[in-house]
Amino acid sequence: MAFDCILIKFPQQKNNNVKEKFPMAKEISFTLSYLDMLKSYVHDIETRYFWFLSSEMDYSNFDFDFIPEKHQENQIHVWHNKHKKEGDTFLIPKKEFMEQMNDLRFLRDYRDINYHETNLKQLDCDSHKFTFEDLNNKISRQKEPYCHYYYDKKIPNFFPSYWDEQKIYVLDEDKTNIVVPRINIKKELYEHDKIVFQKQKILNTKFPVCFLHNNEPQAKTNLSLLKSHCERLSIAVREFSGIGNRTTAIKTAAEEIKEEYFFLVPAKIKIEQSFDFAFRPDPLKSNRHYIFDCYNPVLDYTYGHQAVVMYNKYLALSTSAKVLDFTLSQPHEHCKILSGSSTADSDDKVLFRTSFREIVKLLYNKNHKPTVELNFIIRKWRDCADPVVQKAFAMAVDFLNTHNFSFEEVIKTYEWAYVDKLFVESFV
Repeated sequence: MAFDCILIKFPQQKNNNVKEKFPMAKEISFTLSYLDMLKSYVHDIETRYFWFLSSEMDYSNFDFDFIPEKHQENQIHVWHNKHKKEGDTFLIPKKEFMEQMNDLRFLRDYRDINYHETNLKQLDCDSHKFTFEDLNNKISRQKEPYCHYYYDKKIPNFFPSYWDEQKIYVLDEDKTNIVVPRINIKKELYEHDKIVFQKQKILNTKFPVCFLHNNEPQAKTNLSLLKSHCERLSIAVREFSGIGNRTTAIKTAAEEIKEEYFFLVPAKIKIEQSFDFAFRPDPLKSNRHYIFDCYNPVLDYTYGHQAVVMYNKYLALSTSAKVLDFTLSQPHEHCKILSGSSTADSDDKVLFRTSFREIVKLLYNKNHKPTVELNFIIRKWRDCADPVVQKAFAMAVDFLNTHNFSFEEVIKTYEWAYVDKLFVESFV
């Protein structure tokens, strides 16, 4: 007995023998979901049952003479392989489907589905290696119903379901394998509200670690600790030293690092042994810098100041030379992960430089856009008992008031030599 046939056409097709068996098969291009397509075309069916097939499947050895037994007459029969239970090969009873379809939110909600596991071969969806810089551009140009994007290593044998709503599939914990439908996004993939997260683990390459110093007295010790720590993690450490200000120093590192992200460890931080540099940027988010936590023993407080930062290479290179805070001037995210503890208090000059610069920045920001958190951190600095910090706070207040919070004057504090000169004038 011959049944009507609907063949769903996908951009990548193979010779799957359907037209040989069903020369009158109705061919339609895939749109939205199988459920939506079934609802649209079931009225055209003239036989009691009909085949609903995919051009992605190889039907060379498939038995199209299957007839449901009496107790199976009202069932949807679906054939699938071991990689994908929501398969792409259906025999559907027209009358029973039409009775239920208006109440179906999802195809899997049909009252009785009979799943047949078989060895049907399926054509994998297109795959592309992505970078954080070009992922969104690739997705915006995507023509296929789904594409598999991967960063380091591709997870094989994943086939998205076409049964109903189009989802983004995130296949691994690091989000480096993403199967994406044809969607429109403006900034990031989280704009799409249907995302399925899976928990596979794959061994990804870690991003490079850079150590930045300007010959601070504690730099040698902290670098030695960092190298020992990274050696256990099989990570090399790049050293950058003697560069006049933080902007130039970070840009120098960004220019020399070939990867899209890199960890920057400042000279004043004693690395936390639990910080394993395994953190990876989230490809579903727009590109940004990631700021970790640092414990400051002088304040007995932990926040992002002096912490390890994971910089986006291209954001770093595009940052203006005239910004008060290099990191915060670009999109950024604070991660509550302890990266280390500050050792700025081991040297008065370094402690003054660090404190004065941070206090000026905090007070300047408060003057323009006060927040509860900003006020809290300022009070921590104001109430600190360390005499060097007390002196730095008083000088920062006087400096800002004298110059009427002028940005042109405040930006000068970004130069280490300028702040060191204030230290010499006040302490020596």
